This record gives sequence, structure tokens and C-alpha cells, in this order.
Amino acid sequence: MYMGGEVQQQLLLPAGPSLPKAWIVTTVFDRSENVDEYLAYLDRQSFRNFSLILVDHGVQPLSLKTKFPEYVILLRESPNMWWTAAVNAGVRYLLERADVSNKDVIILQNDDSIFGRDFLKSLVELSTREHSVIGAVALNSTTQRILHANLRFNKWRACYDYLFLGKRVEELSEELYESDVLKGRGVAYPVDIVREIGLLEERLPQYRSDHEWAHRAKKCGYGVYVTPLAISESNLDTQERIRQEAPFRSIWKVLFSRRSPMNITDSVKYFFICFGPFEAVYYSLVDITRTVAASVLRAIVYAARGKQRNMRTNSL
Repeated sequence: MYMGGEVQQQLLLPAGPSLPKAWIVTTVFDRSENVDEYLAYLDRQSFRNFSLILVDHGVQPLSLKTKFPEYVILLRESPNMWWTAAVNAGVRYLLERADVSNKDVIILQNDDSIFGRDFLKSLVELSTREHSVIGAVALNSTTQRILHANLRFNKWRACYDYLFLGKRVEELSEELYESDVLKGRGVAYPVDIVREIGLLEERLPQYRSDHEWAHRAKKCGYGVYVTPLAISESNLDTQERIRQEAPFRSIWKVLFSRRSPMNITDSVKYFFICFGPFEAVYYSLVDITRTVAASVLRAIVYAARGKQRNMRTNSL
């Protein structure tokens, strides 16, 4: 299991003044089994000036008998909340606290992430030094290949290019890599930037609101970067886009379900929120065409494979 230690030892940051406090916002939805392991990674952090705002909005709430470390602040929210609203509940709570300084840093992190002991230190140091939004590089925990680093928007194809997808993190240099957007898995925002740009966009309840938040920060003139100093490992999204049992009926879920990262409703909203009306129309048409075509093609492939399996079964 790669923990980012080797690269972080090679890319040490210069010593500086005492760092501000990190306020980590993490949501939990019916994944209580992840919490103990997640807290274990936080317990091992070399940077100790942090608190965790744990936003529990699951149908099955975390046990009241659970003994959390003193750095944990547990917020219980409605299970009707989606990811964006749950994150906003944590961020709003922080912005209303008198002891949260504008010099502090808010970090979004997922509860199923794996990260090394200098993870928080790197994000806090860099976001403070650069007064910018700094994101982690995400690795596939199985292959140890990059899932996402910096993303750049391709205007012609109306999508984000994952510039280092599939590469080894050792191939990245120690520089900061400019990005057009960032994902919500290991990303640091200085508090004063958050106070200026506001909360996450709840018109995007589950997907793309993290993209839009970073896009908004960049639009306000702030730097948006990723750093190989901060590594966050995760499993690939295993959500089945199209079910093999009924591939063509599942196309509707892929295109319109809020749980689908490919749903075109959020995509269209995202383009109209982030871009001008003429650009948004073009981007929406390209994205819808591509998503529908890919979904139909995938359904055809699944159906063909299912037919072949049935033929082999019947021949036995």
C-alpha cells in the first residue's frame, strides 16, 4: 500500500512559521465501518493542529456509544441531505464559530481515503504559503496509478482532461500543477477564500459541486493547484453504470439518476452555472450526445455478452 511517504521525503517543504489550524470536513452516510480506519490515519498525522467536523447524515447514524478522539466534532444531519448539503452543513458550522480564523484552512476529505502522515501538513503549508486552493493527487489503491491530478477543461470536447491519468506519482515533479477544477477528496481552502466565494452550490446536490467550488475560486482570481506532496488513495468507483441484467432499462438511470456521476441533469446545470449561455448550450449538447452514445454502446456490449453467456450455458 502506497502511503505517499517516499515522495514526501524527496519533496520536503522549507521550514516556516507556525501553521494555522486545519478544519477537516468529512461526511458519513451509512458507512460507519470506514470511520475507525479513517480516524487511524488522522491519528498518525505529523501535523497536530486540526479538528475534524464529522457530518453524519446516514439513515443509520453512528453509534452514540462510539468514543471519538477529542479532535472530533460530530454533527448529525438529515438523511435526506445529499453530499453537497452535508458538506455545507459542516462548512457553515465552521464559518459561524468565533474561534475559526481567516488564516485557518478548511480541508474536504472523504471517509474512505488512505493517506500518509504528512498529508495534512503538506496541504496546510502549501495553501497558506500560496494563499490558494490546493488539492491532493488521487491514486488507485490497487494499481498505484493516478486517478486524478490536475484537470484542464477542453472547450471543444466539453469535458475535463485528466492530464496524468494512469501514470505513476513518481513521474510528477515537485512543482504545483495548475488545475481548472478540483475534486472534494483531499482539498484545502483558506478560510478567507471560503468567506469570499461562499458555500458549495446546492443546485448540484451530489456531483460536480466540488468542481464548481474550485472553478468559482479560480474565477475570483485565486490559484487552484494540485500537489504530489499530498497523496490520497482510494478505490475506483465501483458503481455499476449499466446493469447487465437489464442494460437498456438502466440507460435511464445512467442519464437521469442523481446517484449517477454521468447524469446529464447535473451536467447541464453545471455548464450554465459556470459558463456563459452560448458556451453552456454548446457544452451541454456535446456532453449529452457523448453520454447518450456511450451509454447505448455500453448497453449493446453488455447485452451481447449476456447473450453469449446464455448460449454457452444452453450448450452445456
